[in-house]
Amino acid sequence: MSESIISCDEKHHIRHGRRDIFHGLIGVALGVRKPKDFREKYDKILTSFFKNVNHYRKKKVYKSSEIGSLFPGRRDKVLAGYRQLARSLLKISDVNINVYYLTLNLNELRDRAKTLETKRMEPAAQGVRNLEKLEEKGSEVRLITIYGERGREGAHEVSVSEFFKKVREYFPIVCAWKLCSYLNLWHVEIVLDGCKGERSHAWDELVSKCEKVTIAFGGDAYNPFVSAADLLVKWIDEELRESGLPLNQGALTRVLREWKGVTDDLATEHIHIVHLSNKDLKDIQPLSKERIDVFEHLYARHPIFFIFREERNSEQRREIQESPIMSKIYDLIYVKDGSLIWWDPKEHTSLIGKGDVAIVFGEKGLAEAEFLLKLGYPLKILKAENIGKKTKG
Repeated sequence: MSESIISCDEKHHIRHGRRDIFHGLIGVALGVRKPKDFREKYDKILTSFFKNVNHYRKKKVYKSSEIGSLFPGRRDKVLAGYRQLARSLLKISDVNINVYYLTLNLNELRDRAKTLETKRMEPAAQGVRNLEKLEEKGSEVRLITIYGERGREGAHEVSVSEFFKKVREYFPIVCAWKLCSYLNLWHVEIVLDGCKGERSHAWDELVSKCEKVTIAFGGDAYNPFVSAADLLVKWIDEELRESGLPLNQGALTRVLREWKGVTDDLATEHIHIVHLSNKDLKDIQPLSKERIDVFEHLYARHPIFFIFREERNSEQRREIQESPIMSKIYDLIYVKDGSLIWWDPKEHTSLIGKGDVAIVFGEKGLAEAEFLLKLGYPLKILKAENIGKKTKG
């Protein structure tokens, strides 16, 4: 395990007003200096939490939505649960907690658009009508320029809502890049639960400079570093919504440093709040339509545990995900500090490396995995029914 790990997760913060919709993004990047100690403390936190709420702990790692599902119909208990976990996670030593939030100054964007429109408006009457539209459409007016990378697609204007939809796909990458670039700290291991969306300067610099970028797909269900980031960003988002506070520096400071019964009595020197805004657009806006999704499996965290279904359809995937065996699979991946991929031979054959595991559920999956062994792939085979059982010798 690396000496230091950075993990990130995000939330799209949307608030509906009477005339318009407010869009913002919240991201949490954890800088963990002692990963082994963190795993142990995370485990103790979850043990204490489940004992306190009188629920059976089915697995080692939980994502925020799974915590929420423990208290159906009881929003008060859900929020209390998030608060307890957040308070405990914030108290872990040797962890820097970096909260990034992205909001845009629409007035500034409108002024810039008006300046450009005024320069090119012809005839004058049409220009006046266009200027009026900038005010009428709110967050739906096309104010943000994306693409335009030399030799690729031409520049394209999108609305604020479209822009946030695009950036949300890769905002954890933006947070990781921002932390590494600010500290000039590239000799670290970064773990994300996916990398999707279009290319940005943040992505290009992160993968070119960072020593190790890894993807734990759906890692908030089995990776404690990703889970902790997910739990914290979910808690922040819920506190802002519940209290009616806006997404800004003052509100985040209140929640993270002054929230009565949660953070008001904690040492918070390790918590940093960073605002990303109009000035950061050049670094985070998409450079081209080229999507980074096609590369994400190349960064898969090994060992990879491939799930070989008998039928590769969504119904069987859901059956497996909702079954008791899934908790055992997650715990196995947790112990091995790997990642999970739902096997597709068209996409994943080239990813197989030494130590990777095929989890099979029947004869079809077993035959396919055995054939890969005959072809020389260094794949271990594990029958699902044997997971968690002690082996002889």
